[in-house]
Amino acid sequence: CWCCVCVDASGGGGGGIVCRFVIEHGLLSSIQLESLIQASRCSDKILGSCMRGGYCLGDGTGSGKGRVLTAFVGHINQKQGLTKNKRHAYISVNPDLLIDLQRDNRDLRVGLPIADVRGLKWGFFTGRDNKPMLQGKLGNDQCNGVLFCSYPYLVKSKDKGVAERIRAGDETVLTDPKQCRFGALYEWLGGAEAEGAIVFDESHKAKNIAPHLKKQATGNEFERGPSRFNPNSEENRPNGGSLSAILAVSLQRMC
Repeated sequence: CWCCVCVDASGGGGGGIVCRFVIEHGLLSSIQLESLIQASRCSDKILGSCMRGGYCLGDGTGSGKGRVLTAFVGHINQKQGLTKNKRHAYISVNPDLLIDLQRDNRDLRVGLPIADVRGLKWGFFTGRDNKPMLQGKLGNDQCNGVLFCSYPYLVKSKDKGVAERIRAGDETVLTDPKQCRFGALYEWLGGAEAEGAIVFDESHKAKNIAPHLKKQATGNEFERGPSRFNPNSEENRPNGGSLSAILAVSLQRMC
């Protein structure tokens, strides 16, 4: 049973929802709780561009960023008003880090189903070729939970022609589950109506997310890739949130 408590360090509202067990047993430090609260508040903000605010967690090595990321996903999952689904994406640099996510999910009593995307076939994750497998991985018929994938997996496309179209700036293929893995994850989250959390762990190590931006030398090559998930879109104002461990997006997207 996930007995929740809303934690607000300043009393100003917009705190983070965590398991009461976590507070009573000190499983998050005061610094980690502060980071969770700040991320939760930022995810509630709508910026002047009509995009939802994101949060960069830039704490040093060994500070426990992974636990904050997991707690943030749990916070978003417990928010009221998730009408479409309770699906979240956790993207990291190495598939082996799935073990760390599972450990934090267990230790913090978040209790979310977690599945590795490896093994799923090309196409829609909720299509007939993948849905039974995904239901088995997540343990529920609705396919709700957290999908874990690595950055190399995320940028895979079905053939070289698709990769060339992306390099040329054709972003329409990014939302096509039949053409690239990015599109399959985008569709599973709910597309433009996605409501869950999107976490980018070790995001400074992401490569080739938006290769067509490299020639522009903006320093924000990672920015437009995740924006296609629409965690920040105007249609997606009510609930969604994104959190990046180590900065890899434009500072204009932060709040």
